[in-house]
Amino acid sequence: MSGRLTAVALSALAAVSAGLSPHAPQRPQGVVPSFADFTIETQQSAVGSSWRSVETLYLAGARYRRDLVHEMPGAPARRFISMTSCADRRTVQLYADARLFAVSGLDDWTRYPGQPVLLGAEVLVMIDGVDTGERRHVGPFEARHVRTTITVEPGLGANTEPGTTEIDGWYINPPGLFCRDQFAQGDAWLEAVKPGGRSDRRVYRTKGAARRGYPVEETTRVMTAAGASVNRVDFTRVSEQALDPALFEIPPGYRAALPLPWGGHDPTRPDTLPNRAAVYWTSFTQYVRSIFH
Repeated sequence: MSGRLTAVALSALAAVSAGLSPHAPQRPQGVVPSFADFTIETQQSAVGSSWRSVETLYLAGARYRRDLVHEMPGAPARRFISMTSCADRRTVQLYADARLFAVSGLDDWTRYPGQPVLLGAEVLVMIDGVDTGERRHVGPFEARHVRTTITVEPGLGANTEPGTTEIDGWYINPPGLFCRDQFAQGDAWLEAVKPGGRSDRRVYRTKGAARRGYPVEETTRVMTAAGASVNRVDFTRVSEQALDPALFEIPPGYRAALPLPWGGHDPTRPDTLPNRAAVYWTSFTQYVRSIFH
């Protein structure tokens, strides 16, 4: 297999969940919002592919819930549900198929160390975000039209391939979304590092400072030497109707999921003494084998 991997720009929704983009002006701070009840549903798909993902975001007071359903023909739909309380600084993950839940604390962005020092070849990432000035309303929020171009120019010996990503979208920025004072967008590139090689050292430059937000409509075109791909986010529905508080609570009959010794939870097994003993015994025997092999 080649030691180089096509550079792929990924648009992170937040949460995504994804790390703060290196070109953000500062790390986000934790906040406790006070949302009016609000629901928005969007659909993500890839042009030329039959898969799709549907995300429903619910906002109410200091809480939010995200329901994500991945659909692929010939395969059962996969559903991911998370409920977060910004006031309690915790997230509950629901595993609906097994009727299990797992609780975790929110990340504290202010405690994260800076980027590690990388000694590989330099890769210049130029980011140009332009606000067109166009506006439209999505429920109670104002959506901004932003066009972003990300150009990747690898230096001599870099693992990352050159490429360009064009993102054209409409974005809302509800204050305090995802318990942060600013929307943490991210742009990532994959690279394959040969054995004994070094990871690329990315240098970010900003030409236009317009930032994105939570996408209600977005088209992302990724162009590299290997070809082009197009992903879309399409707005499907919005509602300002009152939400049932039970949406943000652990449903009756759900049990705690089994915590794993190396972190995370098993989404298929409940937290019982026999299950804990089994998973810790398996972890111990694997560790012993690694010492003698």
